[in-house]
Amino acid sequence: MHSFSLLPITALVLGTTAATVPRQSDPHIVDFRTYGVAGCFDENQGVYTYLQSDENICRTFVDSQIGSIFTLDITDGCFLYAYTDTACTEDQITVPVGIENCYNSTAAGLSSYEIVCTS
Repeated sequence: MHSFSLLPITALVLGTTAATVPRQSDPHIVDFRTYGVAGCFDENQGVYTYLQSDENICRTFVDSQIGSIFTLDITDGCFLYAYTDTACTEDQITVPVGIENCYNSTAAGLSSYEIVCTS
């Protein structure tokens, strides 16, 4: 005789159901990329990715030399601002969306950034 147990099947179904629940409590709002030199091509420093809970927090860049920057994608109503000081107070620029709108840093450089959403 073969014995049949529903326990493994039930565990599998419940585990699969839990894995498909979307994470909406803290949605993604922005991705942007920095480069060590002007032009948004050479010396790629990587992608920064942030969630809604990261909004309105001043942060310093990981790399000390930001030569250029652009926003890969951003939620409607949100803006990425970069600053020349580490306190997000001096020389604010709105980081443009799309590599074709690459922002080349000035001699003052970029030291900090924040994400601000209006909605």
